[in-house]
Amino acid sequence: MSINNQFLSNLDQINLGAITDIESDIDSCDMVSLLFLLYEDPQIALQNLTFYLRVSKDIGGSTCNLLQEWVTRAQKRSTWKTELVEALATCQLYTVIRKLGIDSTTAKSLSRKDSDVSNTYIHPMKKIFYTVCENLDSENFKSFKKFIMANKPNIPDHESCEYAKKVKKCRQFMTNL
Repeated sequence: MSINNQFLSNLDQINLGAITDIESDIDSCDMVSLLFLLYEDPQIALQNLTFYLRVSKDIGGSTCNLLQEWVTRAQKRSTWKTELVEALATCQLYTVIRKLGIDSTTAKSLSRKDSDVSNTYIHPMKKIFYTVCENLDSENFKSFKKFIMANKPNIPDHESCEYAKKVKKCRQFMTNL
């Protein structure tokens, strides 16, 4: 059995019970990262994370099953298991990946920066943004905020217009920080 066939076979073992088992192994910071990588709608991720943080603060732990909730929504897509493994690999949660029975080397290939974009399931910009945020310290954050606040693209094509909207939203968010 090749690595790809073995990988696909192990993906079949992932179910809601397996998600329940691994959810307690994921700390709150990693859960935040995972949800922003996994959810297609960042608003829903933010709402769920806000609730999660309130519950965590109020009772000193979390009884929220955020990953299970995502799985319940995502099971409509045939790629949800690969998306999950790719997000776990992006966040470098290899112990969790191994607990799911997935070879961490194979999972790493999903999150590599030089991997073929057509073979990834998480939007590459989400991965880049995750990497940027993961490496920010207070000094870098100030520079990043300054860059976002000063960046005013004026290019008429579709992709740039979408980029401009995202920069504008980011600028508004940064202003509130």
